Amino acid sequence: MSATGERPTGIGPEADGGLAAATVGDGGGGGGGGTVGGGDQEARLLAAEQAMGRLSRLQSLTSLLSGAKSRDDVCTVVVHHGMAGVEAANGVLCLLTDDGRELEIVRAIGIRPETEENWHRFPADAPVPACDAMRSGQPVLFSSLEERDLLYPVLKGQPSNNQAFATLPLGLGGRTFGALTFGWARPREFTIEDRQFLGAVAEQCAQALDRCRLYEAEARERRRKDFVAEAGAVLASSLDYETTIQRAAELLLPELADACVVHVRTPDGLELMSAAHVDPEHERILRQLGQKDDRIARHFRLLEVALSRRPLLVDEIRPTLWDEIPVGSEERAQLQRLGLRSGLAVPLVV
Repeated sequence: MSATGERPTGIGPEADGGLAAATVGDGGGGGGGGTVGGGDQEARLLAAEQAMGRLSRLQSLTSLLSGAKSRDDVCTVVVHHGMAGVEAANGVLCLLTDDGRELEIVRAIGIRPETEENWHRFPADAPVPACDAMRSGQPVLFSSLEERDLLYPVLKGQPSNNQAFATLPLGLGGRTFGALTFGWARPREFTIEDRQFLGAVAEQCAQALDRCRLYEAEARERRRKDFVAEAGAVLASSLDYETTIQRAAELLLPELADACVVHVRTPDGLELMSAAHVDPEHERILRQLGQKDDRIARHFRLLEVALSRRPLLVDEIRPTLWDEIPVGSEERAQLQRLGLRSGLAVPLVV
């Protein structure tokens, strides 16, 4: 058994993954009666060559990661070139979701489609290698498929093209945010050198992902400041408030949303003032629907937001939600055509 951490692991997606670094040869001399000293020298030369090979692959990976700016590019380099660096048959990168409750496969190469589909998302406390590696902060290594299945019965029986696996935690400064898994087609033992090299690969990948996170956070902050400045200019550009509201709604697209409607409270109720959509045809549908009932919104949830002055977030719009809206079948079909998947209603308070 070759496991570091509380127990070896290979997460659900690792059912197809494994990690391989070059193993040191036996160092024995060829036939013909070589001396012991000659055999030792050959072993040392082989070990030196392998060390140089590891260093070269690590430098190549580091260089590629330093040039990747977007999260998508970094994830691709981490898996694709990480696999090449450790000479693995496949690789899987899982990252924590924003709420920290689940792990999500963000990039996978070489695993079975059904494996990726079944393990696309799973709880962060699931009894699988990725979660254990993240929790312990230590790699989880399996020298064979039998070892993995013995320690993680939940993975037993899952089809796999690999026989050895390594799952590496990704994190910096005490903050763990993901796991990287590699797989090899043959059983193998992990030497001290293998473990050190895998740790170095994981460290470089974690640093690149963290740099990307900081870069994207800075970019979001710049966009926010630009948006606030532009919104201020729009709001001050016209004395006609209906024109101003329409331009403000359009300003939100597509940076913050695909569609935006604004209702203003009047003695008759919530009256539609503007409607905007990234798709002109869908905007036409929004405006057409808004003309019903003298442009007065009838949905109780919008009225609740206006009265309570509290925002409402619908993170998933289920098909049954449209049944709650008091409209005819034709209007309901038009709403469904918009293809909305989530929504946010916020009160406008003066």
